[in-house]
Formats: sequence, structure tokens, C-alpha cells
Amino acid sequence: MTFITYIYVLIATSSHSGSGRPLVRLNFLNERYNASYRYALVRTRDNAENIALYRGERAERGNLDHRFSAIIGNYWALVFPEPQVPGLQTYR
Repeated sequence: MTFITYIYVLIATSSHSGSGRPLVRLNFLNERYNASYRYALVRTRDNAENIALYRGERAERGNLDHRFSAIIGNYWALVFPEPQVPGLQTYR
């Protein structure tokens, strides 16, 4: 009975470690995109007077929207990962 348990654990670990590996990259990208967005917000706040003087609101807004959409896209990739192991399914 003990050996059956060990075999089950080994099979389950090896089959699920492949599905968890992409999550490491997605979590790293989550931190990277959040830091980039926070930096852009601080830069915009610090240079708000110059942005208004040169009428760069549209360009800065586009930059912030682009960075925020990267965060949202990565979030959805984290929340709903595609199953990597045959037999596992997600219900949406």
C-alpha cells in the first residue's frame, strides 16, 4: 500500500509540474508590468506641468493605456491558464 502511494505521488507530481511551469513566467511578468506601470504613473505625475505645456496628454494617455492593457492581459493569462496536462479541463 505504501508503494502504491509513492507511485501515485510521483505520477501526480510529474504530470502537474509541467502545467505549473508557465505560471512562474506569468508571475514574473506580472511584477514587471506592474512596476513599469507604477513608474510611468510617477513619471507622469512628476512631469505633469511639462506634459500640459507641450500638450502631450494624448501621448501620455496612450502610453499609460498600453502599459495597463499589458497588466490586464497578463492577469487573464494568470487567472485562466490553458490546461497543459491531458485530461484536465477548465470550465468557463
